[in-house]
Amino acid sequence: MAVEQSERITWLQISDLHLRGSRAYDANVVLKALLRDVGERIKEDELRPDFVAVTGDLAFSGKPAEYELVRRFLDELLRVTGLDKGRLFLVPGNHDVDRSLITRGAQAIGDGLTDRDSANDVLATPADRQLMMARFQGYRDFVNDYLAGHLLFGDERYFYVRSLDLAGQRVAIMGLNSAWLSASVEDRAKGLLIGERQARAALDLADEAGAAIRIALMHHPLDWLREFDRDDSAAILADGCHFILHGHLHHTAATQLTSPDGAATILTGGACYETRQYANTCNWVQLNLAAGNGTVILRRYSDARGGFWAKDTLTYRNAPDGVCRFRLPASLQGHAPSPQQDAPLRQAPPKSSTGSVPAAGMPIQVDPDNPPIAAIRELLEAAFTPPKLRSFCQDRPQFRDLIHHFGPGHGLEDMVGEVIDYCRTQLLWDELLAEVAVVNRKQYERFEPRLRAAAITPTAPRLEPVPPASGPIPTVDRAALRQRLDRTFDDPGLDAFCLDYFPEVYDRFSRGMRKDEKLTLLLDHFRRAKAYGPLLAALETVS
Repeated sequence: MAVEQSERITWLQISDLHLRGSRAYDANVVLKALLRDVGERIKEDELRPDFVAVTGDLAFSGKPAEYELVRRFLDELLRVTGLDKGRLFLVPGNHDVDRSLITRGAQAIGDGLTDRDSANDVLATPADRQLMMARFQGYRDFVNDYLAGHLLFGDERYFYVRSLDLAGQRVAIMGLNSAWLSASVEDRAKGLLIGERQARAALDLADEAGAAIRIALMHHPLDWLREFDRDDSAAILADGCHFILHGHLHHTAATQLTSPDGAATILTGGACYETRQYANTCNWVQLNLAAGNGTVILRRYSDARGGFWAKDTLTYRNAPDGVCRFRLPASLQGHAPSPQQDAPLRQAPPKSSTGSVPAAGMPIQVDPDNPPIAAIRELLEAAFTPPKLRSFCQDRPQFRDLIHHFGPGHGLEDMVGEVIDYCRTQLLWDELLAEVAVVNRKQYERFEPRLRAAAITPTAPRLEPVPPASGPIPTVDRAALRQRLDRTFDDPGLDAFCLDYFPEVYDRFSRGMRKDEKLTLLLDHFRRAKAYGPLLAALETVS
């Protein structure tokens, strides 16, 4: 028997629209197709949303004219969904910041926030708060006009909590501001803040509302926060919220943070519009409280045949139908947990309070800047013979290209060297170790202590990479493309370009990395994806 709609909670998450006049035509093509798809999902799949969450970067540079484009799109989205503005929830992103409004005083204050107390003091001081929130002038004026009577934004109301009664439950929507320190391409390197004061105040309001389900919206992922704020705000939200929705990374993901104190499902919204050639995505989420489970329905844009949205079958190999299924936490099921009920979509290793080695049994995350080459080499040489290593690579799509690197005279040592070189350039260390652990557990366990000693202890779930598209790589002169990029950008310009268009590449830039190394990472990213179109389109835009 079909589940009654009253037993479900459904929402649509979109993110990273990046609307501006210079790209209005292409954005209109993509977003009109999205509106058609939303209408079809409501009619054909009965995905009637209870609310819409827009997790930041509505505009491109926070200018008032850009929000006129945002207004038109949201008007159409509300018309298609049949929702009123009281069911629309927005939060600002870094592209909703007008950087021209950031004063030297605001920059100095932001740079000086190095601990919990200093951040709390700024958020508690009206004059400081007003100075920091001035960068959102265009976003503020839009929200206060478009959503008047529902949401307000300003230096006093830089976050909000609203409650809805859905499926017999009180649901708190917590709109948090993770962009109030956003100022430049150095946001990741310097780190951003939510601030303990903001996080606790939002959760307190949710508690006062009697919320049984708490859903936090923000733009940036938790691992973009400064270290002290990850220990404070990120931990508070992970323990206090059932769902945390964010954007910024331009890729879809569904992961879960678990600890003895709580479990939060992290839903990452991909870019809804970056370019027409980009893998633009959005998420539908549906909770079935009666059955104690939920689904994340992934949608992706294709620019073929006039442009359309379809099932995203490329993000997760174990979600071939474009749907991720998960169990709700026991607290939302109304009965005691069992070992399977809280199984995450993908469980992230817990962060050690002392920064110690990750616990045995948790996935190893190799530091890409300092991989334990000697231990990995010895592991591979102990785990494989030459024929078995060849079969191992042949059977796994992410390593299949290595077959062409193995020469007829290669022995095991040479083949292992090729694997290591390949993982170094493709950043596939974690995937390699996970697969070796499956095929030769005995040898893996021998080397596991050495591998864990060199591993990083993550503070947030690691995102699944988008698998490469099938088919041959389009013919592109990499040398000429590299020369063009080198001529077009100096080192800071390349940072800014990647942050704006390809943050998943920018996130791999490390302090002190040379420009030529960054170019290699950028080009290898698109070689792996077997699609240079997004890079060429972005380059045309800025050239």
